[in-house]
Amino acid sequence: MPIPPTPIHPPQILAVPNPAAPIPTAPELPAAVLFDMDGTLIDSEPLWFDMEIATLGEYGFALGREHWAHVLGQPNDVAVRYLLDVSGAPLTPGQLNERIELAMVERLGEGIEPVAGAKELFAELDAAGIPAALVTASSRRIVEACLDSIGAHHFRLTVSGNDVVRGKPHPEPYLTAARLLGVDPAHCVVIEDSPNGSRSGAAAGCRVLAIPRGSSIDPHPRITLADSLADVGLATLRGLFAAEDVGGTVHVDGAVQVSGAVQAGGTVQVDDTGDIVHAVGADEAEDLSGAGSARAEMDSAEAADGIDGPAAA
Repeated sequence: MPIPPTPIHPPQILAVPNPAAPIPTAPELPAAVLFDMDGTLIDSEPLWFDMEIATLGEYGFALGREHWAHVLGQPNDVAVRYLLDVSGAPLTPGQLNERIELAMVERLGEGIEPVAGAKELFAELDAAGIPAALVTASSRRIVEACLDSIGAHHFRLTVSGNDVVRGKPHPEPYLTAARLLGVDPAHCVVIEDSPNGSRSGAAAGCRVLAIPRGSSIDPHPRITLADSLADVGLATLRGLFAAEDVGGTVHVDGAVQVSGAVQAGGTVQVDDTGDIVHAVGADEAEDLSGAGSARAEMDSAEAADGIDGPAAA
C-alpha cells in the first residue's frame, strides 16, 4: 500500500506529491479532478452526525435532524461552535471537537465503503492520466483514517482542514490544490456534495459537479447537479468543458440541472460577457438572464464575502 500523501509544515506548503499517483498524459480537459471526501466519496456525514448526537446526548441534549443542515459540509470549528451554541454543553470547542473526532477515527478505522461509482471513476481517471486530489474540511487525522478505504494511490495530494487558513466556502482549499498540482483552476472539475463545498469550488473558478445530500445547492453558472456518482464518468466531466465560456453553448447529455434549468439534450447559451442568457431543452426552457458571470477569478487572498450570491466568483 503506498504511503498516503502528507502535508509539509508550516501550513504555507500544504501537501507533497504522492509518487504512486498516475502521471497526467491526457491533453483533454479536465486537467485535474478535485474530490471532496465526506458525503462525496464516502457516506460519512451520517456517521459524523451520529457521533455528534451521541456526544451531546451525554450532556442531556437531544440533537435533532433539523440541525444537520447547519453542520453539513462545515469546517470542524464552525460545526463545533454551532453545536455548543444550540446545546449549551459544558465543553470548550476544543474538547467537543476532540471527543467527536476520536470517536470518528475509531469508527473509520474499521473501514468504510466508497460510494457507488467512485471506484469506476477513479479507474477512468487513472487510465487517462488525469491527476486527482482530495480536498476536505476534515482534519488530517480523519483523512488518514479514511485513505485506506478510499485508496490513497488515487490521489496526487490531499488538502485537509488543518492545511488551510480559510476553509470552505472560501475558495482557498480548491485554489491550493490547483496550485500544488500546477494546473489552472478553470481547467479543473470539483466534485462536491454540500452547498459550502460547491460554493468553494465555484469561487475558485472550477467547474463543479455537485451531488447534493441533505441540503439543496443554489444555482450557479459553474455548478452542474447530478443524482449519483454512479451516473458520472470521465465523459461527464469532459462534457462540462464542451464549449467556450464566452460566446459558446454547452450541450448537456442526459438529464442534469444547469444553473436552475432542467435540460434533456438541451443547450445553454452564454453571451460575450460570460452571462448565461437562455436555456433551451427538450423538456423545459427557462430564461436565465442575469444568472451571473460564467467565468471569473478570485485570488486566494481575497475576502470570502466576494462569493455570496448566485453571481459570485
